Parts: sequence; structure tokens; C-alpha cells
Amino acid sequence: MKLTTKLVLAASLLHLSGCETYRTYYGETAQEVKVEATQYRLDLSYSSLERLPPNLSLKEELRTLNLSGNPKLDLQSAVAELCKLPNLHILLLNDMQLKAIPEAIADCPALTQISLSKNPELNFNQTFQTLSTLNLEFLDISDNQLNELPQELSLLKTLKDLRLSGNHISSPQAYITLAKLPQLFSLWLNNNALTDLPNEIGLLPRVGYLYLDNNSLTELPNGIVYMRRLSSLWLGHNCFQQIPAVLANTGVYMVFLNNNRITRIGERFEKGAFFIQGIALDNNYLTEHQTKAAKKIFYDTFIYSDANQLPQNSLASCMPNRTSETAS
Repeated sequence: MKLTTKLVLAASLLHLSGCETYRTYYGETAQEVKVEATQYRLDLSYSSLERLPPNLSLKEELRTLNLSGNPKLDLQSAVAELCKLPNLHILLLNDMQLKAIPEAIADCPALTQISLSKNPELNFNQTFQTLSTLNLEFLDISDNQLNELPQELSLLKTLKDLRLSGNHISSPQAYITLAKLPQLFSLWLNNNALTDLPNEIGLLPRVGYLYLDNNSLTELPNGIVYMRRLSSLWLGHNCFQQIPAVLANTGVYMVFLNNNRITRIGERFEKGAFFIQGIALDNNYLTEHQTKAAKKIFYDTFIYSDANQLPQNSLASCMPNRTSETAS
């Protein structure tokens, strides 16, 4: 198997294991309610719903429900019905033009994963207070034009995976708030127009997966060395010109630095020991001489990849990255 193939496989496995929401639950996803069939996953998104299908309350086996893109849905009465489903663990309410989350959702004890992406008018203070009674493990609040994180987020003590993609979370105070989530393990900060990562990132020692793709970062703060559980770091599509030297002082296991502006490996990696066991340097600007040197530096890593290097004479100024995403 080629190294690049191994890399893609490893990245896929890490991404899938990072969040339960991205796993397939019990077969195919149905597009309509069928009483006679056993249905575990149901996608009713963008269906112009004003109320739930009448037979949905009979689907006691249902695990996952997608109601996204139905802004005319009477969500208050819908949530009251959904709370009667004893096995409903995942609820997607993306792009619903929500201003508030129904208080009744607190009576849905089976819910562990909720997605509220693309609801920029949502009152997040009220939302986090309402959700605090649930044993919530995954929350997606991406693409909501957030610049700050309300203090009420710290009430979600059971939260393990938090997706903040497509916002503007750059203030140190936001990371102080994140530090109050005692079980936070996976954190998405991709597509946040970051030019600097606050040193307060070091206040998140329990985070193991950190996604910083599609920003405009040129360096990493020294505080990252205090992220003692950090094992996988996604830094693709940024503005790094060399491998951040501070990474050699961390215990990070796998680093993705594809599609940056890297023209050199850096003295710290050339002359010192490091823990990294997997690194992707695809689509950068290393010369042939430099790629040969890099192969020697990373010769005993489990995964090393540097495919499709670009000519240095094509290097232009790094533009801010802002890539839209499609919800998984």
C-alpha cells in the first residue's frame, strides 16, 4: 500500500472515531416514514415541513433524525413529540432560522448529539442553558457568525466533541470558556479566519483532536505544548512556511500540514528529537533536495507523505482562507 493511501486511510479513521455523529447507524437513511419498516435513521431535511409526519411518534427504534432546512416547522410541538422517542440520540436542526431552542428539549433525555449549524440568529445563551440538563456529548454550532462564546457554554459538562467551524472564534476569552468543559476531546476550529491562535489554547490539556484547517495561520503559540493529550492536529490549507518548531516539543502523534506554503523543514526538526509519528506535507513548496532531506528526517515515522510539491517560483502571497463546508 502506498504511503499516501495509508495516510488517507489513517486520517479517515481518526476523523470518524473523533465523533459518533459521523458513523452510520444501522443501515441506510430513510427519506420518509414507513410504519411497516424498522427505521433507525430518518432524513426529513428541506421538506417544507410545518409539522411532523403523523406516524413518526410510532418509530420507537429511531436513533437519528434530520429536520434541517424546515424553518416553518412548529418546533415547539415537534420537540414535545420527539421526546417520546426513547432511542432518539441524534437530532439535526441546521439552517432552521431559529431564534430560540424550545425549552421542551430538556425533556429528551436520550439526546446526546445535536447540530445547530447555520442558525446565526439563535440565542446561544438561552440555548446552552436549556441543553445543560442533557447528557450532551456532541454539539455542532458551526457557521453561526460567532465571534465570542457565551459563558453558558461551560454548563455543558458532558460535552466531548464541539464543532465551531465557519465562525470567527479568535479571542483569548473564548478559549478560557472552552477550558471549562471538563470532557472536551475533539475541537473543530477550521474555517475561522484565524491569523493567530491565542496562547490560551494551552488551557485545553484534554483535547486530543484539534482541527485548524482552512485558516491563515503562520505559526503556533508556545502554549500548545500544554495540550498534553493532543494526538492529532489538522493544519492543512494555512500559511505555514516551515513546520512549526513548537510541535517538536509536544507529544502530538500525527500532523497534517498539506496545502501550506512550506519551503523548509526547519532547524528544530533537522537537529533535534521529536515525537511525531505521522506527517503530511503534500502540496507545499519543498525543492527536490529538501524532500530528500525530509525523508531522512522523518525516516522512522509510521506515515510520511510529500506528494505534489509545487515550484517555489509560483509562490504568491498567502490569502485568507475561507472555505465553505457541507454538513456531514
